[in-house]
Amino acid sequence: MKNCVLGLAALAAVAGVAGAHTTYLDPFGVGGDVDPFFLNQGFNHLDLMAVEMFNDNGLVDVDVVVNANIQSGTGTDWGKFLMFLDVRPGGRTDNPWGRNITTTSGADFYIGGWADGGGGAQLWEDTGGGWNLLSQSGNPGAHVSVDLTKASAGVWSLTIDQAVLGITGGQSIFVDFATTGGSGGDPGVDHLSLSTVATPDWGTGSTSGGFLKYEVEPTPGSLAVLGVAGLLASRRRRA
Repeated sequence: MKNCVLGLAALAAVAGVAGAHTTYLDPFGVGGDVDPFFLNQGFNHLDLMAVEMFNDNGLVDVDVVVNANIQSGTGTDWGKFLMFLDVRPGGRTDNPWGRNITTTSGADFYIGGWADGGGGAQLWEDTGGGWNLLSQSGNPGAHVSVDLTKASAGVWSLTIDQAVLGITGGQSIFVDFATTGGSGGDPGVDHLSLSTVATPDWGTGSTSGGFLKYEVEPTPGSLAVLGVAGLLASRRRRA
């Protein structure tokens, strides 16, 4: 019984600790996966270095890291950050911003974000007949928010309400991220799903690679319940 009590106490402690982050790395710099056409013009802020995702307490947190300072007013703050989420059957391979991007998976949700003007993001959902704008950061009751406190290090941070995506702990979803310019018709300059160049210039469209898998973390309470069940089952087997 003593071991069981100690085990329950340990699980209670673990229940308050966040789970592991998922980090996706991307080639960057000279010889990476952004065409020299962009890098030679100093557009390093369109060059993805990494993306980190984590969900906890009903929120999905995302850090997109690019190879430049993206603070407002730097001249390298105008890049746009796109997120495609495939969470259920169906979805669309285009996007509501009219970017010249085709995805290889059907996206059910699209997030288009920016760092200039104080930063922000829009959340769109595929309705089966087209894209519907669900939420925009800064509006009352928004389901998305953007944090630029680490913008000088090239970090664009996004938070999404998990419930609006309809995803649950233990579920596998699939994602892609891309950088692009500020005009309709611009391609994805760098796709996280590709390790090769996505486009040679502004006038050539991009196509994503296969979306990347993300395992939705169970809530801390769920982890504790599962652990308790395992401990009790183990104790019954020893009895």
